[in-house]
Amino acid sequence: MISLVSGPSPEVVEHVEKGRCDIGLALLPLNVHGVAIKTMPETNLVCVMPKDHALAKLNSVAPQDLKETPLLLISESSLMRKRLLKAFNEANVTPNVILDSTYTGPICSLVASGMGVSIMDILTADAYSNLEIEIRPFSPSIPCELKLVLPESQVLAPPAQAFVEILMESAR
Repeated sequence: MISLVSGPSPEVVEHVEKGRCDIGLALLPLNVHGVAIKTMPETNLVCVMPKDHALAKLNSVAPQDLKETPLLLISESSLMRKRLLKAFNEANVTPNVILDSTYTGPICSLVASGMGVSIMDILTADAYSNLEIEIRPFSPSIPCELKLVLPESQVLAPPAQAFVEILMESAR
């Protein structure tokens, strides 16, 4: 059986390190200790909007396109959010954040309901692409270096290993 637990990246690392989870996925800096880190294929952030949104006419979305647009973003403690805010700052745009969440999955449902627009990793956006959403590249390109967090010295059980193989194949 697989159980999915969501939380901020530092919490994900702690769960794996303390043996509460077999594997984790997190956006991490390189200097993490106590766990083994496996690099996933690098992706870039994308803009997610309701299907009928005016932004859906664009080939890519930039901070200037999002002036005053209600935004639903990952929490402020996230490395992804910090990189995103830097892009807005460099474009001299103040983002209109109306909601933040420690996990991007539920944000896709809220976007589909028309609550606002989001910028997130492509893997999450693709996982929810069956909803009434559109996905466009975000410009400037912001890398999303998702890492696979594994126990430092423990061999994965066969179901966990199979999950990792499927995950790596899907990410490619």
